[in-house]
Amino acid sequence: MPIRVSARTLALRIVARVRLSLALAVLAGLAAFLTAGCASAVSGRVGVALDDRGQPVLVVISCDRVLDEVIVTDATGEIGRWATDLTTSGLTTLDPAAPTPLWRGAGISWPQRGEVSVDAASTTTELDGSGVVVAPRWLTQLSAGHVLVGDSGETVPRDQFESTCD
Repeated sequence: MPIRVSARTLALRIVARVRLSLALAVLAGLAAFLTAGCASAVSGRVGVALDDRGQPVLVVISCDRVLDEVIVTDATGEIGRWATDLTTSGLTTLDPAAPTPLWRGAGISWPQRGEVSVDAASTTTELDGSGVVVAPRWLTQLSAGHVLVGDSGETVPRDQFESTCD
């Protein structure tokens, strides 16, 4: 026995589904907006500077609470991770090729191609540091006394970076 549906009934069902889809989209957007403030707090930042040999090093400035983990990723995933037992805030330097005992983790060779992301966080609190994206061309343009920050090749003088917490 065939099911008969009038054009009016079909139109009402379509309108109801469209309204439901729109309502769900609005609710999802509202939920995302309302929970955006629940993200991790930012307390400090990580940047890339050059050491005395002109090689990239990571500089981490912790404000108030300690950022005790640094993670480097590229398009393939995580390529380096280091942790420290620091209990005070302030500035630390991490050589990704040869980390000192202050930072636990294996050394890595800095990627010659492709962008990498460097992020700092706390393993004990909901705390993140502002990260940095590094493209090879930005490293070649980086000069001594400056720190690469952000995600567009921006640099700041090292003393300005070190006064982030002020």
